[in-house]
Amino acid sequence: MGTLHCSWARLLGRVFALDMATCPFCRQGALRIIAAITQAEVIRKLLRHLNFLSSPPTYYKVSHNLQLDAGTG
Repeated sequence: MGTLHCSWARLLGRVFALDMATCPFCRQGALRIIAAITQAEVIRKLLRHLNFLSSPPTYYKVSHNLQLDAGTG
């Protein structure tokens, strides 16, 4: 039984629907990874700088006793 091998470009294309074969800015060259950021604090700083959420949203526990009435709405 062999292992499935996919390039990073194909995986990103499948997961994020990105066309990694063509640069979205110049439409000529292929994209390539120039860095991989794995340190959580560095990622948070970058996200804050770009005005994106830098921490996951708060989730609230829902009561399992909640009953929905399918006849309303």
